[in-house]
Amino acid sequence: MITYTEEQKQRVLDVVAERGQSAAAAELDIPKGTVSGWASRANVRAPDNERTKAATIARKASCAERRAELAEALLIDAERLRRQLWEPYEMYSFGRDGFQTATLPEPDSRAKRELAVALAVCCDKSIALLKEDSGLAESLSAVDEWLMEMKVSKSK
Repeated sequence: MITYTEEQKQRVLDVVAERGQSAAAAELDIPKGTVSGWASRANVRAPDNERTKAATIARKASCAERRAELAEALLIDAERLRRQLWEPYEMYSFGRDGFQTATLPEPDSRAKRELAVALAVCCDKSIALLKEDSGLAESLSAVDEWLMEMKVSKSK
């Protein structure tokens, strides 16, 4: 087991405070786990890096943009699925007489149900994606809390 002097520990903590744990471990040739333990016990952290902050902000903006694009695409899909509810429908059958097809004026009830479920999922997911960036998720939870309070006071 390697023992370190107090001066070495203090030097590590100084480097951690300036440039972070990885830099301290590499520069002073001390295992990362040891550096991490010392820094944790001494409550020493690396300074926030402005480049990291900027990159994080840019990444969040990029993700928000991608979510908005996906939400729009899901709404387009939902519109397409809704149109299919009323369009001619090609029906396939594999029976005793072999493979047969028929064109119906619109989908049968089973196919309409499946289209309606897919349409609902597209709409729900589009709304969920938009809530992520609009802050509606937090306000809805406040409404949910209010409703719960109303239920509790009503039951008393």
